[in-house]
Amino acid sequence: MTRIFISYARATRPLSESLAQDIELHGYSVWFDKELQAGQSWWGQILENISSCDVFVFALSAKPLGSGACKVELEYA
Repeated sequence: MTRIFISYARATRPLSESLAQDIELHGYSVWFDKELQAGQSWWGQILENISSCDVFVFALSAKPLGSGACKVELEYA
């Protein structure tokens, strides 16, 4: 099954959740940071899921472009 990682800014979470639901309706596995807390464990899980995904989606808006974490996720991917 194709694994999709969605990178998004917290301010755009409702839109990212809707996008994830739409993608899942088509039979794909979607992962995005839903409940993780900041810290080393959180960041490790982010990087692990980016590494294991088949498709990286950068949910583009003004908010993620200004997010340091989103920029690092995009560079890592």
